[in-house]
Amino acid sequence: MKCERKSIIYKPAITPESASGAVEKIKLSLFAEPTKKSGVPGISGIGGLFGPRPEQLITVQKVEKIFETYVRIHAQYSVEYYKKSSYAAQVEPNVVEVICGNVSYTPSGGMVKIEADERKVYQNEGTVVFDKSANEVKPEVIPTGIPEENPQAVLVTAGIDSGRIKRLEDAVLSLALNVFKFRICQSPDEISRTKTESLAITEFSTFHTPFYLVTVAHQKTGESRIVQIDGVTGQQTIK
Repeated sequence: MKCERKSIIYKPAITPESASGAVEKIKLSLFAEPTKKSGVPGISGIGGLFGPRPEQLITVQKVEKIFETYVRIHAQYSVEYYKKSSYAAQVEPNVVEVICGNVSYTPSGGMVKIEADERKVYQNEGTVVFDKSANEVKPEVIPTGIPEENPQAVLVTAGIDSGRIKRLEDAVLSLALNVFKFRICQSPDEISRTKTESLAITEFSTFHTPFYLVTVAHQKTGESRIVQIDGVTGQQTIK
């Protein structure tokens, strides 16, 4: 069964301005501020009196919007098979033979053991998620958000290379099939013979999640920090 590939781009829940404002609130914690000396024994320097205050030395330089790409693939495994089984049935004392189809069974002690094949179905399913480097990651990295109505137009506007995305999707599909073979395509030990067996991809979705990279610089030391903010959840990570 062929599964259609879908592209999902989440709308940002926060604006670049709110991302910058969030970093403004934590910018002092991003740098270790050295102790200032006033030059006067017994008196420590005070920001604003002997120089700029610490918050004046640390400024947001730029806010860049990027997209992180994740590919989620879901598959279902199914096998229809036969299992050897037997059934014990009680018969009347005067029964000397039980005929089932073309097979004859002889009772013993008022019981007859009938051997038969049971036709059974076993199913299993699983999900894998890969990042833009084709590394498997936890499914929880994909947030829940509101999708864009026209994802292809947003991809073009954002300058996302559709060819690169296609190559990524092809690469992770091969990886996913290998993962599924080991994780979910494990048929039961009781199988005597297999009738049908299948592995079907039921979801193939590529997610593009917006992020903001907020660059903060310390004018005195020349150091800089980058705070990554999830555009959907607002979660912050210091790079």
